[in-house]
Amino acid sequence: MKGCSLSAVLADVNHRTDNGQISDTLTNAADQTKVVKFLESIDFNTIPFVPVSIVQSNAYVILSFDSLNGVQYGIEARTTLTSPGSLVGSATGNGGRLNVPLPIDTTTKFFRLTSP
Repeated sequence: MKGCSLSAVLADVNHRTDNGQISDTLTNAADQTKVVKFLESIDFNTIPFVPVSIVQSNAYVILSFDSLNGVQYGIEARTTLTSPGSLVGSATGNGGRLNVPLPIDTTTKFFRLTSP
C-alpha cells in the first residue's frame, strides 16, 4: 500500500483482521485514532518497551528489566495510572538485566521506565 497513512491502514478491516483470518478487536474509530497517535509518537529517542518485574527485598522493591547498552532509563513512580509521575531513580543500560533497588513507598502503585 504505497503512500498509505496509518489511519487508512487501521480503518481497513482487511488489514486489521489479516483478511478475516483473525478477530477484529479495533472496530472503534476513536480507538484507532489513539493507536495512530501512539504509533506516531514513537521515534528514535523513544525508550524501548520492556517487561519489568518487581520483587520486595526488606525495605526495598527491586525493579528488574532487560536493558540496552548505553541507554539512560528514568524510573517514574505513580499513585494511579493517570496521576503525575515523579522520578524516583535512574540507571544506565549495560546490555543485560538491570536490578534497581528503590525504597518502598506505600503510596506508589505503578512504576514506569522513562528517559530521564
